[in-house]
Amino acid sequence: MSAAPRIVYEASPEDIQAAGGEDKVQADEAAKLNAAPKLSRSWAVSSAHVPSYTGGKVVLCRGRGAKNLYSRRPEPAKKSEDGIEIDVDAEEKEDGNDITTNDEEEDAQKPFLLAPCGGDLSLIDATRGVRARTLRTGCATSHPSSSLYDESAMADDDDDGALDRDALTAYALAPNDTDLIVCSRDTILRQYDLSGSSSSYGGELGEGPAKVRRTIGRSGHDLPVTNIEFHCSGIFFATGSVDGSVKVWDLRGGYATHSFRPRAGGRGGASAVSRLAWQPDATHLMLAIGREDGSICLHDLRSEMADVPVVTLTDHVSAVTCMVWAGKDRGLFITSGRDAIVNTWSVEEEIVDRGTVIGGRKKKKRRKDEEGGRRSVQGEVAPTTKAVYRRICTLPVYEQIEGMVVLPHYYHYHPNLTGTDIVIATAGSKGVVRVWRASQIDAKQGYDDSPSSSASVADFECVAEQDAHSAFGEKRGGYMGLLRTSHRNRLRVSASSHCPEELIAIDAEHNMTFLNLEGGMSKGDDVMVDGMAAL
Repeated sequence: MSAAPRIVYEASPEDIQAAGGEDKVQADEAAKLNAAPKLSRSWAVSSAHVPSYTGGKVVLCRGRGAKNLYSRRPEPAKKSEDGIEIDVDAEEKEDGNDITTNDEEEDAQKPFLLAPCGGDLSLIDATRGVRARTLRTGCATSHPSSSLYDESAMADDDDDGALDRDALTAYALAPNDTDLIVCSRDTILRQYDLSGSSSSYGGELGEGPAKVRRTIGRSGHDLPVTNIEFHCSGIFFATGSVDGSVKVWDLRGGYATHSFRPRAGGRGGASAVSRLAWQPDATHLMLAIGREDGSICLHDLRSEMADVPVVTLTDHVSAVTCMVWAGKDRGLFITSGRDAIVNTWSVEEEIVDRGTVIGGRKKKKRRKDEEGGRRSVQGEVAPTTKAVYRRICTLPVYEQIEGMVVLPHYYHYHPNLTGTDIVIATAGSKGVVRVWRASQIDAKQGYDDSPSSSASVADFECVAEQDAHSAFGEKRGGYMGLLRTSHRNRLRVSASSHCPEELIAIDAEHNMTFLNLEGGMSKGDDVMVDGMAAL
């Protein structure tokens, strides 16, 4: 086969002399031949691959989700014989018939995931795995695909002058799946409404960016905020910063109620906040603060001395990544970190006789009690109770833990477990999700040196492990987070009568893997891993 003829441009001597020499002309000819073809102006980018998640905390809604996640549908207009439009909704309501069915309401509510994406926040449809919209740009269908991905926003943050001041650094979703608190790089707190109403998003049909419901103001932290967590009541939320300080806010009034400044030097001092966790009990306001140096400070906001930690735990030697309460009446406190261990603490209430209130000395002046005629020392207060945390179990997991959740209903899927067992799932640097189980025992039977009124747990044992074929693995970076779904999310319909729960594992390549907790719990299913059930 003969080669295609090559086009050669010949130049006259006058042209060569005017261009500055023969070498320059040859270079220009070579550049013309090697130049990339240019598209016509009539060409345009119709679609492009854009990221939905670029790393950070991922949150799953607690209920059925939000309405109008993909914007609102236009309401069809009904015309009469004369060509006049009739309000269908008003006509049906006058007749006493509601055209909105339960199926349509369920279809309108879609469970969603919140995931950071290049300084913005993506709302991902949890049932389809598709990004429905972003907080700052709106739905993908309402904007060109090229505008959703800004390379300058995804560039390295080496130049402080080029940083996006509105880029989000932390966020938290309230338990009602509606109130969203975000903090930007300039430490300004804003509140959004994700209910899907007409006031939630911009645009005629709600396809635009989310509307700011309220601007709370600057957080008061000296450095960027990296952690925000809501209390289970949805009234209070806490913000943690790189400077080590923590503030508690009242959502109703938009003001700070408490401020915890770390002490300079020593463990529990001026170290960055790595994790915040509230005790999941509406009658308690216990806030746990985990730091990069491995210390954990617990503050009781109902106490008169809330600024002083109830207890400071220093058993971790690396950054604290997870803190959860478990057991009956939340009597166990489980912590994990990047030091490859999981610590379990028993939470007990101890009566404290505070006979002295100032400097530990009793005042000699006495007065008569008006009610009972008893004599009491002036300055005395009534005996109070305080929470006491005792470490009762340490589990070496031999990997840096990045995600840990409690599985309260796992005994439905495992025949050898009971409802009183403590079951947790962990994920970390090894890239394998594992389920651990410990039985609750009475302290009288287990440990003679423990108080008889406290409860304890036996050593944890692994009862389930992710299958090797689906595990992400250690070489690729492991897992960076772990979530638990529930029957309220309606992500999956189960044939059994138990709650269909799943685990969502987030790996280092920003993929989200859904793991089934229900199947493969018997040896006959051929999914056992070294005698343990496979996820």
